[in-house]
Amino acid sequence: MDKESALEFARQSLRRSRDGIEPNAWLEGYRALVEAGETETSPWFQPDRIESDVQKARAGDETAGFVLRTVVAELIKRGHPLPQTAREWAVEVIMKSALPAHRNRRGRKSMRNFGRNNWITTVIDSLRVGNGLKPTRNRETTTSYCGCSIVSEILAESGVRLSEQAVEKIWQEYAAFKRSLDQ
Repeated sequence: MDKESALEFARQSLRRSRDGIEPNAWLEGYRALVEAGETETSPWFQPDRIESDVQKARAGDETAGFVLRTVVAELIKRGHPLPQTAREWAVEVIMKSALPAHRNRRGRKSMRNFGRNNWITTVIDSLRVGNGLKPTRNRETTTSYCGCSIVSEILAESGVRLSEQAVEKIWQEYAAFKRSLDQ
């Protein structure tokens, strides 16, 4: 695949996914699903699902915590009683939030850029599988572009500044994760 075709492929993909690469945008999809659900029939509001989400949230699962906060808020807004475990969890969350916030928390926020990173790895993988374009390149050779350089260039066009090396690191983390699943 020539560079212009690869760039156009990535541009079109970015246009279709624009909301998905914004920090935490993927969580808004969960919120919309929960808010649209019928309290009696939606799986989000079933006691077993709530119990499972409470356990996951207590274990540190950020996504389960977000979904659970949204579900509890919806139940309260709609005037429905909270299941006992959800009530206990909500009290824990409120009590923790009443404490002074920790300042200067360092390090990456693992889920913050999930949508962006997922888009990056999906496009690189599509360029690799569908078009034979290598995900990375050896800078010592004459290869002028690769999947990571294409994605970095398209992101720069849209105002997202990620170097080719940063995109490559995201790709490598994805590849390591995928290998761990395949084992």
